[in-house]
Amino acid sequence: MPTAALCFLLPGIRHLFYTGAEAEAVALTVAQVFLRTLGFMQLAATLCFLTQNSLQGVIAFALLSSNAMYILITMTLLTGPLKNNVGRLQPFLYTSMLRSVQTDILTGKPFVGMFVLAIGVYMLLPLILALLGFRKKELSF
Repeated sequence: MPTAALCFLLPGIRHLFYTGAEAEAVALTVAQVFLRTLGFMQLAATLCFLTQNSLQGVIAFALLSSNAMYILITMTLLTGPLKNNVGRLQPFLYTSMLRSVQTDILTGKPFVGMFVLAIGVYMLLPLILALLGFRKKELSF
């Protein structure tokens, strides 16, 4: 059974029901995790298409979805000379952008710009790069 259904059905079995705000928060969390997984799949698929090696894509997806890459990139962006010379880049990571959109929806702030930026940069741009890179490759079976 899908995880989203379990999030809503299991509390009802024990006669515990979500309030409206809790149900909205759970639904937004499920949507955020779903979009994050799609974005990570897109980045991994782009790597597969460009290198024609599925192992690299699997490793990239595992590192991205386990948050290992997020932790390493965040540590890199928040410390040292990169932070001092460029500024804070951590809010522009895909996971951070999706969490920001989720928070904005819950607090009633406008979120469309950040959502469009996240989807455009982390889902459409890798797709376009994969299409352009794959168009020049010759398949060998």
